[in-house]
Amino acid sequence: GNVMDTNSFRQFFDMMTRNEKFDDGKIAMINQQMRTTMFTSVQIRDLVKALSFDNKKLALAKSMYRNCADKNRYFIVYDAFDFESSKRELMDYISNL
Repeated sequence: GNVMDTNSFRQFFDMMTRNEKFDDGKIAMINQQMRTTMFTSVQIRDLVKALSFDNKKLALAKSMYRNCADKNRYFIVYDAFDFESSKRELMDYISNL
């Protein structure tokens, strides 16, 4: 799929945060978009950050890795986590792929 440009991403992000109050709704919208779209690490960080619960953040960060256009910069996504343990689990997950 194509990488989402900054403008489209902003539109997508705004629509998501306006329409979906809860993590599961946001994740559903993101999953739908991932069928056709690649995201940058920075965009993925922003999407992960938009969720409320760390376990949901972690699941999303894992599932979006395959849709990342710049996997070499995925460390940027670690920024989205409140807990060191979540960062570590994401690192472990990626290094074992």
